[in-house]
Amino acid sequence: DPPTLEHDCNRYWMPLQDYETGHVFIINDKLITDYKAGDVFVYNVAQDNHGAANIGFTPRLVLQVTEFNPT
Repeated sequence: DPPTLEHDCNRYWMPLQDYETGHVFIINDKLITDYKAGDVFVYNVAQDNHGAANIGFTPRLVLQVTEFNPT
């Protein structure tokens, strides 16, 4: 993740392809494996445990947008 921990911000994570074996996306200890291209997942960067990885055989393509909340 880019350095955003000093800000309150939401992250919008959208896969650009359907889930494939080895494409890892986790929010708050839940492994998400049933996503489709165009689904949108929203989480708070500072408050929600999250992580992503690719341990598969194909590229994992996603769009990620960060929204900084007013303080």
